[in-house]
Amino acid sequence: MKRKYVYIILLSSLSMNVFNIFAQGRQDIGMLETKQVVVMDGDTLWGIAEKNMDDDTDIRDYIYQIQELNEMNGANLIPGETIIVPAAQ
Repeated sequence: MKRKYVYIILLSSLSMNVFNIFAQGRQDIGMLETKQVVVMDGDTLWGIAEKNMDDDTDIRDYIYQIQELNEMNGANLIPGETIIVPAAQ
């Protein structure tokens, strides 16, 4: 019986730690300084990232941040839409 309670406590503790890790990651994205970019015909996330990021930033991380800020599941862009991108520091 005691073993059951130990497992429940361990599982609860692990669950809370995992939640805190993911919640902290979302807060970091929300604390970025951002700017708005209007998507032009032919724009891609890669191209927008190249134009707006710092030289020392990994482009894949920057694209991931754009997707997170705009709640995007893929890389589809619509000309004329406004997206949020991290501002270069």
